[in-house]
Amino acid sequence: MLLRALPMLFGIGLIVHTLKKIFQKKDIRFIESIIALGIAFNGLFLIIADFVSGSQGSRYIAYYPTALSILIVIEISRKGWLAVSGIRRWTLIGFACILILANFYVPKTARISTSQERLKTWLYENDLTDGYADFWDANMVTLSSRNQVRLRAITFRQENGDAG
Repeated sequence: MLLRALPMLFGIGLIVHTLKKIFQKKDIRFIESIIALGIAFNGLFLIIADFVSGSQGSRYIAYYPTALSILIVIEISRKGWLAVSGIRRWTLIGFACILILANFYVPKTARISTSQERLKTWLYENDLTDGYADFWDANMVTLSSRNQVRLRAITFRQENGDAG
């Protein structure tokens, strides 16, 4: 648990440090301020927004590791590569590299049978090639069928307990 919390705490500390420099107008670079303000406003938006829940919110924070690694490199270069002690410098550089590499993963090549796959097969076999579905089913079925089954996404809004 602590191992997972340390990068997050380090990132929050780095953002707070950078935001403090922005508001004090101390030696701040444009790209540094854009990254820090972007993460801060995006984080605030995700806390306030009520439509982002569960794993759906991960797409909004996917750039955080790369952005934080850029802030680390900027901070090290500002102080001068030689001014930062050897162990600390290589620890920060290693941490930045790990953050960048954390964004890349090898996608699975084997196709996993999902409920959308079974739905696609059933619809196609029964000659039902056009229709409506919720957002996730519509996209997955249409994509996995290579447009042989075309489902359009619709959204239901609940008002006073009734779908409308």
